[in-house]
Amino acid sequence: MLYNNAIALPFCSLRKIFKMSLVFTNMLVKIHESCRTAVAICDKELIGKVLEDGDKQIDLTTHFFKGEQKTEQEVREIMEDMKMEDATFNIVGPRSCKIAKELGLIDDSCILHIKKIPIGLVLL
Repeated sequence: MLYNNAIALPFCSLRKIFKMSLVFTNMLVKIHESCRTAVAICDKELIGKVLEDGDKQIDLTTHFFKGEQKTEQEVREIMEDMKMEDATFNIVGPRSCKIAKELGLIDDSCILHIKKIPIGLVLL
């Protein structure tokens, strides 16, 4: 039964709409201005963690990675723009690293893994 001119959508369409809304802000970006711009990009669910594996460690609890929530498209645009500005990049997480790989910023040989989490450092 439909109420107040509601539109009936098939369940698969509703699932696609709901899934899309979950993906919108899944990364954090913080731009540090200095002599050279440093761009910190991290998958949102990793913020607040310290990843350790033997002598390798990355601390995601500090302010360095705590930036603004961005969509995948926004992150893609920021990476493209900052690449042209000769910025450095600190990239943590599978989604963030995947975008950087797609844009040619990094390749598999440039990615370090800690606890199976990919981490990329780009110095252009």
